[in-house]
Amino acid sequence: MDKIINSKVSVIIPCYNAELYVEKAVLSIMNQTYKNLEIICLDDGSTDGTIKILNELAKNDSRLVVVKNQNNLKLIKTLNLGLQLVTGDFIARMDSDDFSVFDRIEKQLKYLEENDIDVCGTYTYYYYDNRKPCVFKKIHCISSSKSLRISSLFDSPLIHPSVLGKSSVFKQFMYNDCAKSYLIEDYEMWCRMFKNNVKIGVLPEYLLYYRINDMGESITKKEIQNKNKLSLSRDVIFETIEISLSMNSISLISGIKINERISLAIIKLAIKDLNQIFEQSKIRYELTKNEIVDMRKWLKHKLFHLHVQTVRYGVFKAKIFSLIYLSFQFQLILMYIYNYYLQPYFMSFLNQKEIKYLK
Repeated sequence: MDKIINSKVSVIIPCYNAELYVEKAVLSIMNQTYKNLEIICLDDGSTDGTIKILNELAKNDSRLVVVKNQNNLKLIKTLNLGLQLVTGDFIARMDSDDFSVFDRIEKQLKYLEENDIDVCGTYTYYYYDNRKPCVFKKIHCISSSKSLRISSLFDSPLIHPSVLGKSSVFKQFMYNDCAKSYLIEDYEMWCRMFKNNVKIGVLPEYLLYYRINDMGESITKKEIQNKNKLSLSRDVIFETIEISLSMNSISLISGIKINERISLAIIKLAIKDLNQIFEQSKIRYELTKNEIVDMRKWLKHKLFHLHVQTVRYGVFKAKIFSLIYLSFQFQLILMYIYNYYLQPYFMSFLNQKEIKYLK
């Protein structure tokens, strides 16, 4: 890590009416093991006590820069303002209601250097705000740049507030402020980066707690988000792999519920399309043996979710078809039961220190 040991990292934290969480979020960055930080907190016209909390924190740490928007600019304009203000060699993202593990920045910088990549995210804990207490690990299958590029055909390859990358890269691309990227501004940016051969990776360690807030914009406006996501996914697939998929296939593979019952024909077509994407990608991106192994894990998880959706929302014949498939996926079923049902229960006892901090 010698090359970047003295590099300044600018952490951008947009804030809006976050008085319940913002102090703990900012403290999780202030208390990082890596100290050469510039912490830019942008208050987007909050009407609660957010700005007061930020100003109090700034009194005790000169690295904290508080910026208050006179009007509510919304997220994309606020993020772009942050990109214009930063002075660091690297940029990290955080949201005002999330929390970073104490050595996140240090580990991400080291990972960037050792793997010669431009931008990286991390594995993520999900923390449910409305449950007592509920933390579970998001299941991640892949981390290499080529694998992430293929997965980005259907899903955002990075958890946005876990990201750290070169300032020059972020400033080159910026966030696209238009209707098509509304609520998917990060996904749209990663797709443009991949198109221009930016090297993106994921550090396979759980270094961020991502708070699931039922009042969050990406949940209350889910319909718009899904529409924009599917439209972008369709365009990227056609531009990258030169295959035109039906919106039903893209929706199912992306894990988005379609507007009709899933028929046997629909699920079979989605499976065919997914396998075709996998085979075409192997050739186009000249995947190594290890990358193919990575992608087979991704394919297996995607097929699993396709069939789970069909069992939930399919017609009778389609349900039977998927139940037969799932009956042979005992290991995956156990993993998901543990991760989403048993693990949150166990973590409430095993991680009392983290849970106490998150409250």
